[in-house]
Amino acid sequence: MRKPIVAGVFVLALMGWACRRQPPPPPPQQIKPLFKKMGCTNCHDIRNTIGGPSFEMIAARYPHDPDTIRAIVKRIMQGSRGRWSGMPLEECPKKVGKGYNAQEMYWLVDWILKRAWESPSPGG
Repeated sequence: MRKPIVAGVFVLALMGWACRRQPPPPPPQQIKPLFKKMGCTNCHDIRNTIGGPSFEMIAARYPHDPDTIRAIVKRIMQGSRGRWSGMPLEECPKKVGKGYNAQEMYWLVDWILKRAWESPSPGG
């Protein structure tokens, strides 16, 4: 009876490890259209505060590392309040409906935190 439990725990641990590894992001020219598809540009801009903080403000506040990216994606998915002078963070799935994709959101946050808009590469 213990073997199935141990095997189940092992499988869950392996799945957790595999989920932490992210596939490589698409090229920068494919990232920018995701912001529009996901609805991010309704409230955010690279340099201007619209309804939420600018990408520059976000990149200045948070370090670019996988744990931070995952934490921000989780906050985006669940919504949060009080992190930006009382500006509410609405739940993105409610705003963008079926176009929402957690992996794409990971790529977007990664793009923001590494300040990819400053990249000299085309479309970056």
